[in-house]
Amino acid sequence: MNTDQYVDSVIARCLVDNTAGSAAYLAAEALIPSLREWGGASLQSISYSGSFAKGTAVTPGTDVDLFLSVRPSCDMSARDIYWSLYSFLDGRQLLPQTRDVGVSVRMHGLCVDLVPGRQHEQSTREHTLYRRKADTAVDTNVSEHAKFVTRSGLTQEIRAMKIWRARQKLAFPSFYLELTTIAALKESARGSTAKNFRTTLEYLANGFAETTVVDPANSNNIVSDDLTSDERHAVKRAAQKSLSTEKWEHSLW
Repeated sequence: MNTDQYVDSVIARCLVDNTAGSAAYLAAEALIPSLREWGGASLQSISYSGSFAKGTAVTPGTDVDLFLSVRPSCDMSARDIYWSLYSFLDGRQLLPQTRDVGVSVRMHGLCVDLVPGRQHEQSTREHTLYRRKADTAVDTNVSEHAKFVTRSGLTQEIRAMKIWRARQKLAFPSFYLELTTIAALKESARGSTAKNFRTTLEYLANGFAETTVVDPANSNNIVSDDLTSDERHAVKRAAQKSLSTEKWEHSLW
């Protein structure tokens, strides 16, 4: 088995099936009635989002992502909406876990990540999200995020990096990782996942920690601020260590 075959085989073992009727899909569907009860008349829509919608979801990690669009007429702030969702899920004994902009629960043994956002008055796609770690609100467009990632043609490489992140036990938010992978491979040809995986590790091992990454849907949002300097340097050191081994591809699995 050559390096490309090895890397692709690892990814194949870790793929999350995002088709209708899959285990992840059914876990999300089982939760939706409760989410509609939580949102009531203020809930505009529930849609598949994040890594699940982009086709970049792998295990270990979140199995399925749902975006909860709350109507602009709702009189709660993005912060209050976030904690209202958390309290509702806690009251249902679903053992919610806080994320930066979402709340995760287990359903049918799978991880479902829920991100609530308050829709803007003038745009059905723009939303205000609550960032728990910074205790602040952020305006963005999650559907634009999905388009930006899927248009890159780097789904397989992003999957590889998410598996590597999990294996290295790194703090590295998924969207930040996706944007970084795209930046690392902007001049690279598609077709060799292993070669592009190594190129991305080299990018992380060099200038990554000092690189500013902005949200393609709102240039005022600095995505690289999602990690501290120490956390970014931990990613850098992990990449350097992976590259220093003779079988560098085995850092993936």
